[in-house]
Amino acid sequence: MEPEKVEPVKHDLDVLDMPKTWCEPPLITSELYRTPLAKFSRRIQYKDCLIEKWAQYEAKMQGLVCRVTAYQSVDHYEKKIVESVHEYYMHREDKLEKRETTVDPKRDIEQFGKGYEELQGLKEYIKTPTKKVYNFHPTLRNDGLTQRVTINGKTDETFAMRDDRMISREVRFKKLQKNVKKSYVITNETQNTSWYLTQITEVFSRDKSVPASKDILSRVYFVGGKREIQLNFHFAEGEIMPKCLVYDMSIGQQKLDIKHTHHKCKKEDLPSRNQQLKDLTKLAMLEKSILSDIREREKQFGELDASLVHRSHTVKLEKDIHDAVKEQMVDTEEKDVVEDVYVRAKVDYLKPFVEHFPDGRPRSRQHAIQAKTECLAALKARLLARANIIQDHLDREQEKLKSRNNQYMRTQTEDPEEKKAIDEAFQKFSEDTMFRLSILDGRLKRHEKLAIKMYTDLDRQLRKDPRLRLMHSNQKR
Repeated sequence: MEPEKVEPVKHDLDVLDMPKTWCEPPLITSELYRTPLAKFSRRIQYKDCLIEKWAQYEAKMQGLVCRVTAYQSVDHYEKKIVESVHEYYMHREDKLEKRETTVDPKRDIEQFGKGYEELQGLKEYIKTPTKKVYNFHPTLRNDGLTQRVTINGKTDETFAMRDDRMISREVRFKKLQKNVKKSYVITNETQNTSWYLTQITEVFSRDKSVPASKDILSRVYFVGGKREIQLNFHFAEGEIMPKCLVYDMSIGQQKLDIKHTHHKCKKEDLPSRNQQLKDLTKLAMLEKSILSDIREREKQFGELDASLVHRSHTVKLEKDIHDAVKEQMVDTEEKDVVEDVYVRAKVDYLKPFVEHFPDGRPRSRQHAIQAKTECLAALKARLLARANIIQDHLDREQEKLKSRNNQYMRTQTEDPEEKKAIDEAFQKFSEDTMFRLSILDGRLKRHEKLAIKMYTDLDRQLRKDPRLRLMHSNQKR
């Protein structure tokens, strides 16, 4: 791809001010060019694309540093039609790295880095007129969600590394009409829409610790009309058709439907009556839990969609190193001044022991002395508890070192390489443990000194506290 001949431009710190004779790119819709053009940019015109570059930290460009506009292959420049626009970003607080917009088919793709909590671990967002795809960073979500696909009347979710071995979940729903009552209704407050669930399908991976005939492959919840739950099991060795059980969850008809069209199970594999009742109770609880989870999930993604729209209008850039260091220095100076002028508010340790008195003041000398004694005793108990925690940690580390030393002394080998590896491992463990012991010992000594000071200061403060003035009323002079 050879660039067309362009007029020379002047360099200005890697940002070029284009001359007036420069030919402007074809007019395209604002949906493709979401970021307004800045005055200074470097533009390179090729036969089938236009490359524009901007300086970093340009406030008007909202973090945009490069834009590539691709055209359809035509002979004349004036007749060029935009095919796609690729924008690259840097230093944005929402961690947006790339945005791609195509005309035919119409599609928007946004790619994000890690670190922006409001996006809930979002890695890539793909939007078309009929579908939304959310791809997530696998390590940034506790629920293991890696992908979510929303299409008309259906939502597919893919999971990984879950404790319950669920790998996918499909939710089918229909839009709720006005003045129509349905069960299992989900409401999206941000979009002001409601729909009701018709079917939920969960798929699980194989658990080899359980026989295939007892290991569930999928659970299908039919909740749109007649309430049924279908349990599909993994293929057992030597079987052509997998085991399948269908439970009727309708009120007054909770039973295992043997004559169901989907039911496939040998008579000897049928669960007993007691087992059926246990399964029904468990499935009813699971059904309720899943509905609650789906409602919470829809609420989260409603907030995510709102965040995706909101951040596009309120974009903030991260500070460069110079500004960040300068701001940190200013904050440190202001903090030092504030700490010198103002004294930090202290915790009122006496309040819990006098708040039951009228106006928070004891009415007799005996009550005042009792409040002071209880306050000091409470502080002493907290300090001793803290010291015991540090001492217990210190004792555990010493016990580990002693146990490892005894184990090392019992380990005898004549192989020089193995003996060297054992010596190095023991030496490393000893060094790490001694380092932790030194820190804990220093922490314990520091706590002892601090505890004496805190107890003395509190005693002095309580003697001067006006709420305990009756404590000195009957003293002999």
